[in-house]
Parts: sequence; structure tokens; C-alpha cells
Amino acid sequence: MAKPSPRLIISFAISTTFFIYSAHLTNSQSVANLSTTWINNNPTIYISGGDLSPRLQMTPVFSPSGASQFVSGFYCFSEETTSCFFGIFIFGERTDYDTLNYSIIDYPQLVWSANRDRPVKVNATLKLTGNGDLILEDADGDMVWSTNTRGKSVAGLRFTEFGNLDLFDSNNATVWQSFDHPTDSLLIGQKLVSNSGQKLIARASSSNFSPGLYSLSVQNGLLFGYMEANPPVEYYKSTLEANPNSINSEKAYVVFNNGSFNGQNFDLASTAQFMRLEPDGHLKVCEWGGAK
Repeated sequence: MAKPSPRLIISFAISTTFFIYSAHLTNSQSVANLSTTWINNNPTIYISGGDLSPRLQMTPVFSPSGASQFVSGFYCFSEETTSCFFGIFIFGERTDYDTLNYSIIDYPQLVWSANRDRPVKVNATLKLTGNGDLILEDADGDMVWSTNTRGKSVAGLRFTEFGNLDLFDSNNATVWQSFDHPTDSLLIGQKLVSNSGQKLIARASSSNFSPGLYSLSVQNGLLFGYMEANPPVEYYKSTLEANPNSINSEKAYVVFNNGSFNGQNFDLASTAQFMRLEPDGHLKVCEWGGAK
């Protein structure tokens, strides 16, 4: 494995971590129709290791199939049933116990969450309404989160092989997607677009998913890292090396490709690779070596 170049470490002021895993995603996706409801009360996936408690359990909304390493669903700490989240995981390995109707996934990493700063309880619901809105309600019926796509001709919801939740219309065009609303992570093929409001915001700590001190965004054709303060403190700035001709464009962007990010290269890997802005402001690219 190639050693990270000094330029990579210095220009990001950020470390880069690599692991290798050989599995690949299937070319499949899961789809749900309008007027579908999922209730957070039937955990069938359990967690082994990772940056989360090994007691974590999940009620899947979209379960992995075949070699897929993504799953979307409700996840709760079994001893804290008032602390549950709806999100997307990427994980290392999976073991199925068909006769017992549950699975175990190894070393999952949270790469997106709808309610990172507002946990819900057991019996919370995710609803894809008849008028095309995807909403998250707590067990008492309080609205926690919504895609605000009511009346926008949504025909269904799909979870792609690339880990993207996608509301689509009758022409199969995207109306809303989780790739446009990142939390602290990017998946392969995901962009940060200039002046769009898109940004990575690090979690407060490894066990606290709420927004923390550091953020990364594209503004006016430049890539910025900020530390939260009044006013915010800039701790990193770079031109968009991969798209130098678009520096003045309102739609300039940086994209996380397999093996590169903003002109900086690292080892190629499977689509299980992901990038995360850590609570200390470091940006890391990770994969799995075996289960870990």
C-alpha cells in the first residue's frame, strides 16, 4: 500500500487512513411505493464492533442483499430505547441466521442520518406519504424530520447500491436524495456543490452524532474548512484542483471519487470506501481489512 504523500498530509492538515476489503456491491436497489410506513419496533440486525456500541440494534428499512455493504434503517442502543436514529450504514461483513430471522453486521459506520441531533424512541415511524413526502415522526407523533417533497410528483423511494436514498418521480428522475444532504461523510460519487448549502459537519464526538465544531464546504469555487466560533475560524482553504475551470461557477463542486479527492490521490478500492470529517477536524478515507 502506498504511503500518503507529505503533500496530502500537509494540504489537508488532515490525516488519511486506509484499510482494504475485497467485496463489491451488487447492481441492485430496493424500492418502496407511496403510502408505506416503517415502525421502529422490529430489530432484526445486530451490531458487532465499530465506532458504535456493540449493543446497537437495527430495525431495517432497506436491508442489504447479496454482497451489498449498505443498509438503511432505525438503529437504537438496546439499553437506551429513547436514543434511536434513522440513517444509512456502511459495514464490513454480514452473517445471516435465516432460521432465527436476524443478521449480524460487523464494524458498521454511520454515513448519513436524518435526525442526528434529535433522537427518537422505539415505535417512531418513517412514512412515505401518499403525496410524496418522506417524514420521520417520534413515537408520540411529533414531526422530527421531513424531505419537504409534498406535492412534487414523487412516485417512490429507492435505496441504491451506492448507499443513496432517492425519491424519484414517474419519469425516474430524482426529486430528493440523501447525497444532496450530507452529514459528516461522503460516499463514492457524492459531491459537495458550491454555494448550495451542502457541507460536511463533523459529529460532536465519536459517540455523539449531533453537529460538532468542524465543517467542510465549497464556497465561491474554493474548498474551505471551518471551526465553529463567532465568527467561524477558517482552518483550511484550497482551490478546486479537479475542476480548475469552474472556480468562479455557482455550480463548482468537489467529488469523492474512488481513489481521489480534489486532485489528491490515494489507493483505489471497492465502492465500500467512504470519507468522513472527524470530530477533531481531520478528513479520513477508510475501508475494511477483513471485518475491521
